[in-house]
Amino acid sequence: MSKKNKKAATSVTKIEIKTVKVSKGRTGFKVSETPYDVTMPDGFNFKDYKPLKKKNFKDEALYFEHRAEEMAYKMAAFKAQAEEARTTGSAADRRKKKQIVKLNAKMNELKEQLVAQGIDVEALIAAAAATKG
Repeated sequence: MSKKNKKAATSVTKIEIKTVKVSKGRTGFKVSETPYDVTMPDGFNFKDYKPLKKKNFKDEALYFEHRAEEMAYKMAAFKAQAEEARTTGSAADRRKKKQIVKLNAKMNELKEQLVAQGIDVEALIAAAAATKG
C-alpha cells in the first residue's frame, strides 16, 4: 500500500466525537412569532433563561436596551458577590460560612424534633457541655 493510500485509509477510519455542553438548567425563553416591541418580555428572568437574540426584537434600539438591563442585572449580582467577599473574606472562609449555615439549619431542625418529643433541649445542651469540659 502506498503512503498516499495509507493516509487516505486512516483518515476515513477516524471517528470524530463532539462534546455537547449541557446548560445548567437555563432553558430558552419561549419566543413569540412576532418580535417584541418592549425591552423586557413578560415572565423573562435573566437567571432562568438563556439570553434573547437581536432577531427577537422589532427594533435594534429595543435589543440594546434589553442588553443594558441584562448588564445591570449582572452588575448587581457582581456587586452582591463583592460585598459578600468583603464581609466573609477568602474562599475558604466563605465555604466555612456556608457549612455553618447548613449545620445551624440541621441543628434547628433537630431541636424542633426533640421539643416535639417533649425533651428539654436547653437542659440537654447544658448537660453535654458540662460533661465535655
